[in-house]
Amino acid sequence: MNVTVEVVGEESHDLEVEDATYADLLAEVDLSPHEVSVMVDGRPVPEDKPVEADHVKVLRLIKGGTDFGQEAEAGPLPEFDRERRDLGVSKLDFELPNAGTGPDPLDLVAFAADRENDALVLLFHRDYRCRNCRKQIQAVADRYGEFRARDAAVISVLPESEERARKWQKKFHLPFALVADEDKPVKAIRPPRPDAPDCDTRRPRRPATVRRPQRR
Repeated sequence: MNVTVEVVGEESHDLEVEDATYADLLAEVDLSPHEVSVMVDGRPVPEDKPVEADHVKVLRLIKGGTDFGQEAEAGPLPEFDRERRDLGVSKLDFELPNAGTGPDPLDLVAFAADRENDALVLLFHRDYRCRNCRKQIQAVADRYGEFRARDAAVISVLPESEERARKWQKKFHLPFALVADEDKPVKAIRPPRPDAPDCDTRRPRRPATVRRPQRR
């Protein structure tokens, strides 16, 4: 069977295969299933599925570049970026100090290529004092075994200094990565969340009410 493997934005490969899966096609072009998405007729297909199509598109999941919102100013996006945008694929690509578990510094591309990680979950926090963020990381930490059971890894992105990130780690003992985005390069390129709830970081606490027992 003749199959054309088109790596979007790069080059195409004509392969002769027999009883192959889409993962076999990726191996032939030196790509890992953990760093790409395989598409047939515009839809992703599982890498362990037998090859049935004669034309396959391969889309890298992580790559640096300009923000999707700049298309109007910069002109039409190349096919690579357009297909990534239509699929909702992240363009994040960073290397940041990691105060949590895992490599330090953490390189997102290398981390995504790790064969132990089928998926990455990125948690974007508001700041060091955010109460909701603290609750979130504790909840994720308590159930992190469920993430790993699905070969998913979590990366917590804190837009603070490495020192503050290490204070978080010392306090919460997170079993996943906690990177310090002090200069906020990640925050600058990630899509905005206009519907995101307010973290309510500085709301003053209500004074406690102390009731004294009445004298009899």
